[in-house]
Amino acid sequence: MKILFKISTCAMVIALFFVSSCSKDEDGFPVNTLRYNGKNYKLEFAFGLNYGSFQQGSITYNNTDFLFFDRVIDPDDNNSVYEFGLYLELYSAGNANFQGGTFTYYNGSGTIPTGDLFTDGTLFFFDENKDPIEITGGTITVTITGSKYSFVFDVTTNEGKKLEGNYSGDIEIINIGAPNISGNIVVDGSSRSADFGEIRDYGSFGTHYNYDFIIYDTDETYELYFEAFSLGTTGFQAGTFTYGTTGTNYFDIIEYVDYETFSDYNAIGGSVVITKLSGSREYRLQFNVVLDDASTLTGTVEGNFRYSNMGGRMGRVKQESGSVYFNVKKSTVKRVRK
Repeated sequence: MKILFKISTCAMVIALFFVSSCSKDEDGFPVNTLRYNGKNYKLEFAFGLNYGSFQQGSITYNNTDFLFFDRVIDPDDNNSVYEFGLYLELYSAGNANFQGGTFTYYNGSGTIPTGDLFTDGTLFFFDENKDPIEITGGTITVTITGSKYSFVFDVTTNEGKKLEGNYSGDIEIINIGAPNISGNIVVDGSSRSADFGEIRDYGSFGTHYNYDFIIYDTDETYELYFEAFSLGTTGFQAGTFTYGTTGTNYFDIIEYVDYETFSDYNAIGGSVVITKLSGSREYRLQFNVVLDDASTLTGTVEGNFRYSNMGGRMGRVKQESGSVYFNVKKSTVKRVRK
């Protein structure tokens, strides 16, 4: 901006003051902005993911993750485009619901603090050639008024630099809840836990009945999508499901999406044994599947799957191999276990 050498009237001074003030808060820092290494990152949109509460000793914590982006995005769209974002994993103490407060960074070593804390934070980029910047210290202050959340960031990073800023606005909190299944999924010798399972009931389809199973871990580093068709139209029946054999129980798609490597794998053979357990939506799934890169997908998961009646087969658009996936849950950034 050019220096003004002459200001002819007080009105011009006042006008310049208001133009400057409309983009800054009362402390002179730009509103809804992160500042890092001399560069400003404007934040336009945010939402939260509530993973529920848990006990650590005598203390109850609530785990809610927050994601901030430079533009409004659709959380359900794997192809949403953004330039950068901020991911935070916050734990509020003393109540089963998320509460505001001052959250101090905890690196996972030693005794867990009794107060509010955060364990992960990352400034990440759509351009995968740019490395994410990890938060390794400092505090985050959160004030809640109704659906409006105000954040003040005063943290340091793995590069030894300060990241500061603020965000204020209405934030929708999506309730994920506690894990409902257990077991693991093994792809080419690499094992990942299975913590969440969902059933989408699409009803009868030709001579078969269709359940889609979706499985993922707490950190959502992957998603397993399994489209199963049991013979008969009165309801879904357990049994052995074989790839492509449409005259009996079969499946036509098993897609394994790895959100850490931005890759996906699809079944080209094999079988899945589904066993009905005691609960109304309680199943055991045993995988023995061949994938399109000649690796195998195995593993056993079981539990009381969450259930949604979809009211009729809508189909799923199959992802193209090699495409870059967008996932705005915990796997949006490559998280490091402490």
